[in-house]
Amino acid sequence: VDTYKTELQKKAASQSINPVLMLAEGYYISNDMQILISNIEKIRDSKAPIFEKKNEISKLFSMLSTSQKKTLSNFFIDSNNHAVDLVFERITQELDDLIKEIKSSDKELDQKNVTTIILNYAETEKFPRNEIPIYTDFMEQVIIPNIVIDEQATKIARKNAEDSIIPYEKTFQKGDKIIYKGQLINKFERAILKEAGYNILDLNFESFFGIFVLVCFSVIIFLFYLNFREKQYYTTNYLLITGIFSLLLVGCAAIRSEDYSYFIIPLPLFTMLIGILASPKMAVVATLELLAVLSVTYMMPIEVVSIFVLLTFFISTAISKNKHSKRADLLKIGVFSAIISSILILCIFVIEKGFSEIDSSILLKDILSTCGINVISGFLANGMLPLFEAAFKIVTPFSLAELGDTNQPLLRKLQSDAPGTYAHSIAVANLAENAAEAIQADPVLARVGALYHDIGKLKRPLFFIENQPFFSIENPHNKINPKLSKMIVTAHTKDGVEIAKDKGLPQAVQDMILQHHGQSLASYFYHEAIKQEGAENVKEEQFRYNGQKPTTKEAAILMIADGVEAAARTLKENYTQEELQNLINRIIKDKLDDGQLSDSPLTLKDLKVIAQVFERILRAAHHQRIKYHADIMEELKYKVNEKSENAN
Repeated sequence: VDTYKTELQKKAASQSINPVLMLAEGYYISNDMQILISNIEKIRDSKAPIFEKKNEISKLFSMLSTSQKKTLSNFFIDSNNHAVDLVFERITQELDDLIKEIKSSDKELDQKNVTTIILNYAETEKFPRNEIPIYTDFMEQVIIPNIVIDEQATKIARKNAEDSIIPYEKTFQKGDKIIYKGQLINKFERAILKEAGYNILDLNFESFFGIFVLVCFSVIIFLFYLNFREKQYYTTNYLLITGIFSLLLVGCAAIRSEDYSYFIIPLPLFTMLIGILASPKMAVVATLELLAVLSVTYMMPIEVVSIFVLLTFFISTAISKNKHSKRADLLKIGVFSAIISSILILCIFVIEKGFSEIDSSILLKDILSTCGINVISGFLANGMLPLFEAAFKIVTPFSLAELGDTNQPLLRKLQSDAPGTYAHSIAVANLAENAAEAIQADPVLARVGALYHDIGKLKRPLFFIENQPFFSIENPHNKINPKLSKMIVTAHTKDGVEIAKDKGLPQAVQDMILQHHGQSLASYFYHEAIKQEGAENVKEEQFRYNGQKPTTKEAAILMIADGVEAAARTLKENYTQEELQNLINRIIKDKLDDGQLSDSPLTLKDLKVIAQVFERILRAAHHQRIKYHADIMEELKYKVNEKSENAN
C-alpha cells in the first residue's frame, strides 16, 4: 500500500465535502423571545421618565428600523397592561406555528422572505389590524435567519468520504524489478524494499555532501563558542569526550527502526553527561547543535524537536541548580525529566488532534519511550561518569562532593595527627563555601580545596602553632633561626601538593593547595629575622612563599579565607563589629597591595561581597555566651534549704 498517495486521496475526498448546514433549534428563538418580553416588562414597571422608557425599549429592538422601533416603543409604553398582555399572549401562542411554517418553506430564506411569511401569517390568522404592525415588527426582532453548521454531521460525512477511498496499492510478482538503477527512492519504494527483506541507506552524494557541510559548520560554531565563552573546556579531553558522546548518540539514532518512536534516541543522556563532566551551558549548546543536525538528517517532526529543546533546557537547569551531594540525584533528574516530557507529548497531541481524535496507541508508545529513555539515562549517567572521570582525569561536582566527606582517610589522618590544622581547615571551608556561592563561583570546589589546603602540615604538624596546644609542647621555632623556620613553614604548600598527587587528588585541588599562600610574605619570621640580624642583612624575597598566585576565583577566596580565619582567632573576646570589619578589610587590602590577587578573576564587587559573607559567618561562629556565677550551685542549695525550713 502506498500510504502517502492513499492519504492524499483521503484528504482530497474529505476536503471536497461541504459543511452540513441546519436551522437553529426553535427553543433558542423561544428563549430569546421570553428574555425580550421580560426586559420590556421591567422597563414598563420602572419609575424612569416616559421618554427614557421609550428610549430603552428602542434599544431592545436592534434589528429593526427607526420607524419600527418608534412604533413598538410607543405601543409598549403608552398602552395599558391589559393590551400589552394580550399581545404577549398571542405572540407566545403563535410562535411555534410560525417557526414550523418557516422551516417547511423550500425557499432560500433571507430577511425579506422571513418578513413576508410573518406578515402573511398575521393576516391569515386574522390578527386585529392595529396589532399587525406590532406583531410583525416584534417577530422580525425575534425570528432571524439562523443557519448553523452541524459539526457532528459534517464530521461523519467527511469520515465516510475518507473511508470510501480504496487504498492505492501496487503489486509485485516474483521477478519484477522494484527499483531501477539511478532511480530516486521515496518512502514508498523504501517500504517495498523493506517488505522484500532489503535494508537500504537513502543517501546519495548530494545529501552526503550537505550533511558533511552542516556537521562542519556545527563543529566550527561549537569550537568558536568554547574559545570565547567556555575557554576552560577548550581542551583535548573535553573535545574528545564531546566527540565520543556525539558519535554514540548519532549511532543510536541511525539504528533506530522507523517502528520506534523518535523519543527512544538518548538525547537526555548526552545532556546529562556533558552537563556534569563540563558545564550545563556547554551541554545546552552541544545538545542543540547536535539536535539540529539530527533533525535535518532524519527529518524529525517539529513537534519532536520542540520537545527535545524544552527537555534540554530543563535537564541543564536541573544540573546547574543541583548541589551534587550524591550521585542518586541524577536518577531524580531522570525521573522528573520523564514526567515533564510525558506532559509535553500529551500537550502536543491535544493541540494537534484534540482529545477526541488522539491515537492512544501512538501516544502510549511515545510516552513509554520518553519515560524509559529518561529514567535509563539517569542510571547510565550514574554508571558512566566514574569511568570517564578516571579515564580523562576530569573532576566533577560528584567526585568533589565525595572528597568533601570528612570520613575520607586523608582528612581522618589530618584530624588525628594535626587536630588544630583540621579545625582550622573546617572553619576555612565554611567561609570559602559560603563566599563562593555568594559570588557565583563553585562552592563545592571551594569547600574541598579548603579542607585539603593544609594537608602538607602532616609532615611536620608540631611546627605549626595551631597544633602545639593539643600536644602541650613549647613552640620549637623559639629555638631555631627565623630563616630555617620560614623554610619549614612555607614548605607545607609543596609538601601538600606531593601528598595530593600521591593520594590522587584532582588537579584543581592540587592547584588550590599550591596557590593558597601565593607568593605572600611570611611576615612573622621576616620581622624576627630583622630583630636578630638587622634590616640591612635581611631581604624580603627570602621570606616569601614559593607558590603561585591564585588563578581562579575559588583559589583566591581560599587565600583570603585562610588569612581571615587565622587572624580572627587573635581578636579579643569582646570584640566589636567594627573591629571585625576592619580586620577583614585590612587582610583583603594587604593581599591587593601585595599583588597576590593580580592573576585572579575576582572583581572589587566580588571582594566586597566576600567581606560581607566572612563577617556574617565569623560573627555567628564567635558569638558571645552568657557568663554563669561561680557559686551558682551554692546559691541553689541555699534556696532549697530555705524552702524546706519554711515548709516545716
